Amino acid sequence: MVNRANLKGDLFGGLAAMLVALPSAIAYGIIIFTPLGPEYAARGAVAGVIGSVILGVIAPLFGGTPRLVSSPCAPAAAVLSVFALEAAGSVPRESVPLLVAIVAFGAGLIQLIAGAVRGGTFIKYIPYPVIAGYLSGVGILIFWGQVPKFLGAGAGSVPSLLADPSRWRWESILIGATTIIVMLGAPAMLLASPSANATPTKIYHMTVHRDPNCGCCGAWTKLIEASGRFKATLKDEPDMPALKGRLGVPQDLTSCHTAQVEGLLIEGHVPAKDVLRLLISRPANILGLAVVGMPMGSPGMEQPGGRREAFDVFSFNKKGTRQVFAHYAAI
Repeated sequence: MVNRANLKGDLFGGLAAMLVALPSAIAYGIIIFTPLGPEYAARGAVAGVIGSVILGVIAPLFGGTPRLVSSPCAPAAAVLSVFALEAAGSVPRESVPLLVAIVAFGAGLIQLIAGAVRGGTFIKYIPYPVIAGYLSGVGILIFWGQVPKFLGAGAGSVPSLLADPSRWRWESILIGATTIIVMLGAPAMLLASPSANATPTKIYHMTVHRDPNCGCCGAWTKLIEASGRFKATLKDEPDMPALKGRLGVPQDLTSCHTAQVEGLLIEGHVPAKDVLRLLISRPANILGLAVVGMPMGSPGMEQPGGRREAFDVFSFNKKGTRQVFAHYAAI
């Protein structure tokens, strides 16, 4: 189902993810198709471009999450590369790209079904060393497979190529070494560039009014500050209902704490990213945001196992008119 509340932001996020993923998508496409022969490398690059574009268009339609980015997958590329190599031995090579596309489509369909039935919850039963070991193994295999290309020595096992320097090509080694040096030195060069020394990101100062006996208000405030965009001051209030009335918070949208930032009101456990989106976009006639009550699993109300009940973030104006600003599904 399309999440219309954040569709614009999700689409721009998908565009950004597509542009970031494009180089690795091209690389993985080449890795998958290379076993079919050098003439298929260009097809692999095109497949990577098409896959990246589709990823940037389709993924945003299903909504985003604060900690999830859609991107090409190295393990999947390794598996598909082996599949393409084995398929080439039993069917005409011209048919292998179609088979790879069918497998990729089927894998995506399975992923959508798994998401619909909340299959991701099973990941917590897989020990982290298993996942880390698997990904490390894939990384080693990819690195090992690039050694012949780095040496420019053509086909052959890596040990035999390393033992025969006469087959090495200095042009390939020079290009590969230059690429490695640039990749390792890029972070330092970026930090030294003028853009890295540009005006720092604005920090918003926030006052959080709370009842002295409220614990979740402090927890929410810590999460807000942990985003790196806010500096919050807690202020104990003897009569929170009266304060909310004076500030203009609609009575049916009230929660525990009320925050003030840049002339806007933030009522309850509103996620930091929504507060920041409001401050940046500044929609006309919006007085603030509110999360009604104290939903379990909302920021500051975290639950064991990451459980969360569904909740909405409402925007409201001075007349009390409100609309859904963001929706968070149950987990």
